[in-house]
Amino acid sequence: MRYTIENLRDGDQERAHQIAAQSFGGNRPFDPSALLPSLDRTIAAYDGQALAGRLKIVDSAQWFGGRSVSMGGVSGVIVAPEYRRRGIAQRLLDASLQRMHEMGTAISTLYATTATLYRSRGYEFAGTTSIAVLDAGDADMGGSPNAELIGWDDPRVRALYNRVAQSRNGWLDRTDYTWASAWQGFEKLPEPRALYGIVRADNIVAVAGYSCTSPSIAPSFDAHFDMHTRFLFAQDGAGLADALTLLALHGPTAGVIEFVYPTDELRLSIRQGQRITEKERPAWMTRLIDAKAAIAARGFTADVTAEVHLDVIDPQLPHNHGPRVLQIQNGTGVLETGGRGDVSVDVGDLASLYTGYSDAGMLRAAGRLAGAETGDVEALRRAFSGSAPHLVDFF
Repeated sequence: MRYTIENLRDGDQERAHQIAAQSFGGNRPFDPSALLPSLDRTIAAYDGQALAGRLKIVDSAQWFGGRSVSMGGVSGVIVAPEYRRRGIAQRLLDASLQRMHEMGTAISTLYATTATLYRSRGYEFAGTTSIAVLDAGDADMGGSPNAELIGWDDPRVRALYNRVAQSRNGWLDRTDYTWASAWQGFEKLPEPRALYGIVRADNIVAVAGYSCTSPSIAPSFDAHFDMHTRFLFAQDGAGLADALTLLALHGPTAGVIEFVYPTDELRLSIRQGQRITEKERPAWMTRLIDAKAAIAARGFTADVTAEVHLDVIDPQLPHNHGPRVLQIQNGTGVLETGGRGDVSVDVGDLASLYTGYSDAGMLRAAGRLAGAETGDVEALRRAFSGSAPHLVDFF
């Protein structure tokens, strides 16, 4: 208990950067101008004057059911090697849960390096981030795209992303910080790189931002480079087809294209969709910080009516713990204290249901919805139906 948990002290940013390099790898020098959360969003553990570990909270939001839900993105959870296996990461997470609750955050999402740690603090797998790989020529949809080289500060880019993201479960409702973070990540890609808009009647209907790099994963020795598409979003199928065709125009010299985009949607859109492979499919985890607020903020299918009596198990955040009645009607949901507590559910499993990642029947079969009857399972399925949760941002 000698360690103190507090905000990162001003002046310790470079030491945190060094510990992060030891934790995650990388040889980038410390950049004092790099984008970082404020000190009150950076929780640290200290052994006297020595920095033992830290984590960052990224203020953001995610779209679920067409509504924006406030979200704290937990990232950069690090502990210096000489302080590991002393429970410091758990204490940092406990402090972050309390901090996010004080901030009024409804949910928290993170990319896990070890699921065991985060499950012990109420997180559960809740969605994926797909990295699809396709031979460049197979992306050709046969069109003649009207493309325009654009800047990231073009207001049409943000307007288009906002229209697209709100219909996708899990996509970020980007704040100024997460917009800046996304752009900074793009600028770290090797040159040459470019950002194009597909233009229709003076409106941008699709965006493709990509970098050309040496052919490390090219399928043919004839390829001069691979393409890494970091940004890809479109308002409709025609816009997506034009953006894909723009990328495919590099086909004579490009090897493969990597997409950070839902693979299933690409398979539907691309003629030779069966040729798409996935380089990796990292899963992300979510936790309900305030279960009542999270249910109230989320959108639900308008014609769904459901009621389930839950007994929520949450050892870390007592305000979520105990019997609750979940009611869904007219596109809105409420989670009220009380009820019969028929269905016992861990707060992590409730988060996995909440995002639409887990199926209630699957959870019951795994023994993780104790007391659930068939009617409860069907009600939970109806309540949290929708598109598969996905993210295109890393944090």
